[in-house]
Amino acid sequence: MQLHEKVEYYIKKGNPSEQFELLIEIMNSCDLAAIKYMQELYIDSYDNITGKILFKFRPAYCLLYWGEDGIDALIEGAKISSSATNNSIVFDILLYLVSDCINEVFPHYGMESRLREIVLKELKKHDIKDYAQSKLKEFLLSFEYQSDAIEQLGAKLHMSTFYSKRVIDYIITLLASLKLAVSTPVLEKYYEIIKYYPGDETKFHLFFIMYPQFLDPMALKVWSKPDLHGRWTPDFVVQRSDDSYLVVEIENPHKQILTRRNQLSASVSQAVRQVLDYKDYLNLKIDDAKKTFNNFSEPDCLVVIGLESTLSNEQCNILFSENRHRHKLRIVGFDYLARRVEAIRNNVFESPILIENERMQ
Repeated sequence: MQLHEKVEYYIKKGNPSEQFELLIEIMNSCDLAAIKYMQELYIDSYDNITGKILFKFRPAYCLLYWGEDGIDALIEGAKISSSATNNSIVFDILLYLVSDCINEVFPHYGMESRLREIVLKELKKHDIKDYAQSKLKEFLLSFEYQSDAIEQLGAKLHMSTFYSKRVIDYIITLLASLKLAVSTPVLEKYYEIIKYYPGDETKFHLFFIMYPQFLDPMALKVWSKPDLHGRWTPDFVVQRSDDSYLVVEIENPHKQILTRRNQLSASVSQAVRQVLDYKDYLNLKIDDAKKTFNNFSEPDCLVVIGLESTLSNEQCNILFSENRHRHKLRIVGFDYLARRVEAIRNNVFESPILIENERMQ
């Protein structure tokens, strides 16, 4: 029987007790499809038999035999057959890799020593820690709702007795980073709205209600169109984590930031006047404002309009100068919010904080 036939037979009718020798044979084979066979054994449901996670974990772990390609197959498998069990397996294997604990035994999976020895011997030929770290970050950010990633990763803290201190410390670091990071599907959704609905301010308003961290990374509480005594209605008032405030006026990406003569457009000027009127009114009624906005103080202002990517280098410098000379007010494009979110999500996974002492050149 050919190897692919053995795999197919095992998936359809095989006895779980026969899995061990089959995994050994796959790793020792020269079959170019061996990594695919191993992936198929990992994502199989095993008819939901009791203890199926062990039979799924073994081939998942053995994928590391192929180094970076094995990590790709591991993550791809969890996407092909999405389940909490597969996600948990991916998290465990990658967490052990990036925490330099892969040589340790996985006590809650009861891995056979012979399998571990074969995989670890091959792993010594590859330096895949950095690759595993980047793929773990990518996998975490692939969840549309970060709460799902946080829930599944946080569940491992309830099993802390099974993990080394280094793995637990890394989990805690990841959980803190996820609170600040925006997922890939959400970022893609934002770019789609910019591309297909550039003139629809309502769609952007609803999006920012769902994902207020686009308005400010430190957003703690957000008021959408708050009624300021029936006279003024800003698009958003944001309370940041440090108790400072931000008043936001959004337009849409279709509107111009600068005219052909490199002057601020009429739309920008109008939006600036509006947001400053909101700010002045809140400052005038600050005692009343504090009744609604806890610990309210003079707010910063943000106008979101147009796309900075449409500006020339000269126009970018003009916009920079306009912002530099304005007190507590900034004018930005809708694409700036996306770039800031991307920068934050790329940087928050870098740890620890680096302290450097160098002379500026």
